[in-house]
Amino acid sequence: MSNRSVFALCVALGTGVTLVIMVLVHAGWTSQMSLPFLSMRESTSQMKGDSSKQLALKCDPAVMATGPTTPSKPKLMLFHWFPNYFTELKQASGFTFFNTCESKCEMTIDPGRLTEADTVVFYSHYIHAKRHPAPPARAPGQRWVFFALEPPPLTANTAFETPNWLGVFNWTMSFRLESEFWIGYVLMTRKANPAPEKKRSEDVRRWKEKFANKTKLVAWFVSHCGMSSQREAYVAELSKHIPVDVYGKCGSLKCDDRGQCYRMLDREYKFYLAFENSFCRDYVTEKARVILEMNTLVPVVRGGADYKRDFAPDSFIDTADFASSQSLAAYLKQLAADEGEYLKKLQWSWNYDVTKPGFPLCELCKKMHATHESSCVYKNVMDWWNNGTCHVRKDF
Repeated sequence: MSNRSVFALCVALGTGVTLVIMVLVHAGWTSQMSLPFLSMRESTSQMKGDSSKQLALKCDPAVMATGPTTPSKPKLMLFHWFPNYFTELKQASGFTFFNTCESKCEMTIDPGRLTEADTVVFYSHYIHAKRHPAPPARAPGQRWVFFALEPPPLTANTAFETPNWLGVFNWTMSFRLESEFWIGYVLMTRKANPAPEKKRSEDVRRWKEKFANKTKLVAWFVSHCGMSSQREAYVAELSKHIPVDVYGKCGSLKCDDRGQCYRMLDREYKFYLAFENSFCRDYVTEKARVILEMNTLVPVVRGGADYKRDFAPDSFIDTADFASSQSLAAYLKQLAADEGEYLKKLQWSWNYDVTKPGFPLCELCKKMHATHESSCVYKNVMDWWNNGTCHVRKDF
């Protein structure tokens, strides 16, 4: 186990008997399958990573046991304190979403149903101790889930570190692969059937035409300045060697209509800077996904994720592979002048799909129905979340 200080204790769930098994569920992938993002590797052991990426729960061996999943009435899950912009939760409310799931559940965002919920998923961003000094009343046997879609520097949670909130969360749902439930912004998977020759020929013809008409090298859209990754400083260094057009609040150029902005990228630019706001393990936002979905220009990534594990081969350029911004600039200029090599960076789409993954509701529902699941809790979920998730990189 790593030094992240991940600890859990076991408590009985009403009956006086605690049934425990350690199970990792990641967005539809079981512990017998590859981790999320990609199912592209030959060896699943490679995809699982080393032991430092596995979530270890400290439970009393004397009460550990297994048991079958028993059919029962639908379980109720409540997503609590979630902002209104999570529209997919509103759309999934009720029973209909779970018609295609292995287990049956109901989902609600109605806080009035807190006491009847079997599981409560707590939104963790900007939850302040003054407003929530103590957790709400908890129904017997209720499981609580810590949810985080953004990294610690942007979570700004002061409540969950206070004494009243310690030892209350059973599971985690976040972009970290070792969470019980993985949720992220981008998922790449191998196609069941590679693109046929006709599609490949059409793509090459289209890409060649676009390559010939593109007149600009690098673009970057950015609205949050002064982030911990110091991405603006890196771009400033990169700009000393090649032209970089910076749009938004942190640059001198403007592009306010999203649709028009994407069409401009498609038409004029060969590279896009998909730079993350923080260097955090497993953290990849929609910046790269949107460019990959376009499949007409190449994303240049800079962040804390393992891009070689998460993305299709030859689908991106990672700043970490270059000794300096100057060497990256030289490579981009070379690639921009070589049509054949540039097009190789677009051909990943013949073998892989890129999508935006949704909430892992089926996986959560299945775990709620499993009678053998443990009643372990994190002694301090924010200690697990804050320690070891993010780091500082000096690369300029």
